[in-house]
Amino acid sequence: MVKHLWVVVLLAAGAMLLFGCGRSSEEPVTGAPPFVSSGSTEDNGGVSTEPDVQTPAEVIGPVDAPADVAPVQTPAQTVAAAPDVDEVVATVNGRPILRGRYEEGLQSLLEQYRRFYAQYGQDLDQYLRGSDGSLLRLRLQAEAMRGFVRLELLDAEAERRDIVVTSSEIEERFAADLTAFLEQAGITEEEFVQQVEAEGGAYEAFLVSAKESTGIQLQGERVRAAVVAGTSLTDEEIAAFFDAHRSDYEEPEQVRASHILVGDREAAEELLRRLDEGDAFADLAEELSEDEGSAVRGGDLGWFGRGDMVSEFDAAAFALQPGERSEIVETAYGYHVILLTDRREGTNATLEEIFEEVRADALAAREEAVYQEWFAALEADAEVEVHLPVIAAALLEVEDPDAALAGFEQAVADEVDDPYLQFYIGQIYETKLRVTREEQAILEAGPAPTEETLDRIEALGRDADAFRRRAIDAYELALAAVGVDEGIQARLQRLQAEGTDQ
Repeated sequence: MVKHLWVVVLLAAGAMLLFGCGRSSEEPVTGAPPFVSSGSTEDNGGVSTEPDVQTPAEVIGPVDAPADVAPVQTPAQTVAAAPDVDEVVATVNGRPILRGRYEEGLQSLLEQYRRFYAQYGQDLDQYLRGSDGSLLRLRLQAEAMRGFVRLELLDAEAERRDIVVTSSEIEERFAADLTAFLEQAGITEEEFVQQVEAEGGAYEAFLVSAKESTGIQLQGERVRAAVVAGTSLTDEEIAAFFDAHRSDYEEPEQVRASHILVGDREAAEELLRRLDEGDAFADLAEELSEDEGSAVRGGDLGWFGRGDMVSEFDAAAFALQPGERSEIVETAYGYHVILLTDRREGTNATLEEIFEEVRADALAAREEAVYQEWFAALEADAEVEVHLPVIAAALLEVEDPDAALAGFEQAVADEVDDPYLQFYIGQIYETKLRVTREEQAILEAGPAPTEETLDRIEALGRDADAFRRRAIDAYELALAAVGVDEGIQARLQRLQAEGTDQ
């Protein structure tokens, strides 16, 4: 069975790209013993110091998505029984986005998140409850809308440049992508079909969706190629890029080692005795090591550089020469005996030695900058009208919180049917409160303040108090609208407590 099968459904990756929601799908270590760091990319007995791999909820927060059974929805999120699929929900330079298309794309986006979370054994229904779930749903609705806006901009640009992607080109690219996936997964297409259907999908529907996304991806690639065509660099610019990214081209010193991990010093001393008597290191690792991940490989940890392991292990390993064995090394994970099996000295290539590699990297970086600058200007110049007022406000929140606030408040005045509107307002005020207090703290921690700085600190204090009171008012109104909600209540109690502490 292919692990995380539905990752391949994102051969429909064009949709993810356009919706701007690409996420890391790096897997955490599973089935590791308790002394192994959950963030270790190799099961290495807990000696890795790499940061923990975060769960999806830690990376992007709990994200709600439509379940096979209907999730909890607020009235504003519930689509009417017979929605007008031809209703125009937005226009981009006069080009309409219809409700039917938007809803279909939104459901696809949300399902991608559902599958992503399922990889980590998480059920997204747990995140669909209450105010936080409502806010996250709204943000994904806005993300989907932003994706359709971008898609319309790229469609228009492709038309302007006479860029056409034929069905035969789509078929060819899709077939190549699918073949590459099947080879990597080590399965046949028939097995893949069975797995898609076992997960509740229809293979024909998968093909339609994936090929459509392949077409979007090809179109995007060709627009991008047209935009960056002619981009070039001088030798001086390439040299400057190399200087700025020199560490990327350095090969750090590395060693390869095996270890045996035991729980106490007495066991470690017995281990040394058996090694001295001629017992094979790999055999003892398989027999005795508490690091189950490396034990099955005779204790082999693979290659690692300085700083990849905890300090005691690191120092002992790098002090050895190939073939040498350490004495007992104590770390927070237990007692190790280390055998160094190989060593690679670090290298520092000159620009002349790797000029073509650096030139390609520098050109790719310049092309990406050119494309991003071009697309940002395209978005900035676009005339976009979103006719769903709550989503329109949410789209503004990151770049212009005040405009988003005005949008949500207008939705309240217009009696838009969403009981969480006051919650959305309250969380913006709470964000403004946090930003204001951060600036105030920076100024207060600075050098001897001038009169102007003192005035600014005082003004920030007044603003912070006003934002706190407005957030409290909004959360109280939200509770009145939705009833019991633990998330809103917790925010409200925290803000009220801050007032009593001052």
